[in-house]
Amino acid sequence: DKAVVYYRNAVASDTSKSLLRHDLADLYWCLGSYDKAEAVLKECLAQENSKPEDLQGTLNKVKTMLMLAKVHKSANDIKAAIDDLIQARVFQSLVLNKIRGEQVDTIYKERNNAASICYQLGEFYNEQRSHEKASTYFNEALKHDQTHEKSMLALAKLYLHKREYDGSEQQCQALLQVDPANVEAVMM
Repeated sequence: DKAVVYYRNAVASDTSKSLLRHDLADLYWCLGSYDKAEAVLKECLAQENSKPEDLQGTLNKVKTMLMLAKVHKSANDIKAAIDDLIQARVFQSLVLNKIRGEQVDTIYKERNNAASICYQLGEFYNEQRSHEKASTYFNEALKHDQTHEKSMLALAKLYLHKREYDGSEQQCQALLQVDPANVEAVMM
C-alpha cells in the first residue's frame, strides 16, 4: 500500500513522467489490479499522444502498449492483448524509421525489440491455432533479427506441426548455426 501511495503521489505531482506511470502500472499488475494498471497505462498513452512526435515519445508508446498487452493477457483479454501488440508493432516501426543513421548497437537493440513484438504476436496466433498468421509474424520477426532464436524454434515447430519437414529442418539448421547447443533444435 505504501508503494502504491508513493507512486500515485509522484504521478500526481508530475503528470508528464511516463516512467513513474509505468512503475505504478507495473505495481498494480503485480498486485493483480489489472483494471487499475490498465487505467494508468491509458492515462500514460493519452499524455504521450498530447506531445509532439519525437523518438523518446514513440519509445514510451511502445513500452506502454507492451505493458498494456501484458496486463490484458493476465486479465485473459486475448483480443485486447493482440490489438495492443499490433499497435506496439506500428509504433516500433516508427522508431525504426526515426533511428536510421544512428549507432549500430541502437539499431540492433530496436530491431531486436521489433522481432520480440512480432514473436509475441506469432505466439498469440499460434495458441489460437491461426497458424498462417503465426507463421507470418515469426517470419517478420526474423526479418528484423535473423538470429532471433525463439522465432526460429517456433517456426520449426510450426512447420513440423504442418508436416512441412524440409522447412522445419531448415529452421533447425539455421538455429543450430546461431546456437549449436540448442537442445530442442538438435532433438527435432
